Amino acid sequence: MNLSPMIAAAVLILDGGLVTEDPDTADPRPFKQKSDDAFGWIPYSLVTYGVVPGFELFQCFDDKADPKCPVGLKEFPDELVKQLRSGDAEGRAAALRYLRILAGLVRNAAWMRSRDEGDRSFRLALGDYTLPVRSSLEAAVKVAKGEDRLNAAAALLALTPDHRPAINALVAEFQSPAADRRPPTEGV
Repeated sequence: MNLSPMIAAAVLILDGGLVTEDPDTADPRPFKQKSDDAFGWIPYSLVTYGVVPGFELFQCFDDKADPKCPVGLKEFPDELVKQLRSGDAEGRAAALRYLRILAGLVRNAAWMRSRDEGDRSFRLALGDYTLPVRSSLEAAVKVAKGEDRLNAAAALLALTPDHRPAINALVAEFQSPAADRRPPTEGV
């Protein structure tokens, strides 16, 4: 058994993940705005090519070399992991929401394309970020409340369909007697 990928993953997780953003060139916009901008690239690819791009899409955006590229999205996956681990509630909520929607779209596109019901497509979309994202989602499922906990649990279940704490969190949020902890039912 080749242990080098596991060792590399452990080093990345213990070292704080894949975050490599240079603070001098960081995009000053709030993460929520960046995540909204990142969403804008998904429908085009889904409609045009029938696929939902994963994090590899953002590596193509070099706004310094090409002014037509969206500003600040090249580092989006690194910043997403950073926000998942941060104390910034708004940034973490935006990251969890982005992952939940990306997971749903990736899994839905895989189903429409080839009736694929597996979890492989979302892991492929996350690429090298799978382990840091998964560990951050597992932590969020334990401590988050309400919509953040639902988003974390749904994204985690797209990665690991039999993840018992995520299943329990999803059921607990749906059964919560507190109206602010249940998912919205408008338009259902």
